Amino acid sequence: MLPDLSHPVLFDHPSDHLPGMLLLEAARQASRAHFGVPDVDLVSMSVQFHRFVELDTRAEVVVSGIDGEPGRVHVVLEQYGTSMAAATLTLASEVGAPPMSGIRPGA
Repeated sequence: MLPDLSHPVLFDHPSDHLPGMLLLEAARQASRAHFGVPDVDLVSMSVQFHRFVELDTRAEVVVSGIDGEPGRVHVVLEQYGTSMAAATLTLASEVGAPPMSGIRPGA
């Protein structure tokens, strides 16, 4: 999938690389796809950016579950066979359950 370079927030000025916010969104969507739950809430994300991800070369998102930690994944964004960014994400404790609407049970 190619990024929409006309997006007014993600591409608010000319650039030769993908903005960090786009990489965060890619990691979020990849984690949801990994578990097959497109609407589950993201609880936390820890990210390390190593290098700029260039626009002119394909980048890949590699997702792997973390053994013994349900709802947690490690996501690596690779380009040129190198890790450009890495993230650990935690999804809602009940992966597969619909996202909370802001109403507490029993309230």
